[in-house]
Amino acid sequence: MDSDLVDLIDESDRTVGTVTRKEMRAGNLLHRTSFILVFNSALELFVTKRSSYKDYAPGRLEIAQGGVAAKGESYFQNAQRELSEELGIKPKLRFLFDLKYLGSQTNYLAKVYICKWDGTMLLQETEIESGTFVSLVDLKPLIKTQPDRFTPDTPLIFKSYLDFSGSKGKY
Repeated sequence: MDSDLVDLIDESDRTVGTVTRKEMRAGNLLHRTSFILVFNSALELFVTKRSSYKDYAPGRLEIAQGGVAAKGESYFQNAQRELSEELGIKPKLRFLFDLKYLGSQTNYLAKVYICKWDGTMLLQETEIESGTFVSLVDLKPLIKTQPDRFTPDTPLIFKSYLDFSGSKGKY
């Protein structure tokens, strides 16, 4: 597995080629991504501010941790690696749903996972500037009224989670 290389996929999730991450971003090419919704015992969601160094949506808020799967990496392996790298945690993950996003800055097929974590986190500075747990009640109007503060795909991820779990959300 080479983290600088990314498998390109078709809409059926079949690998059709391999490029560098830079080429994938420049061409807005379809790739695999994993997301993890990190909740605490109070059912608050961990929301992070992306580092200004990120190649996608620098400095924006996001509700799901994760990222681009490296060449040959499964969605689950990617989710585990991303949580370990970005937050310094290794929780038990539970798969929730598949997600497809086609946008002007990124195109991906994703698997969305959920976990519960009440322990310490060690935020990787090159990935995350800051993070805090937020209640879904407080988060919902923020995403609706200030979508430009969030990554472009955050509204879809949030709506998909609420559709999957019920309008109030649940762990």
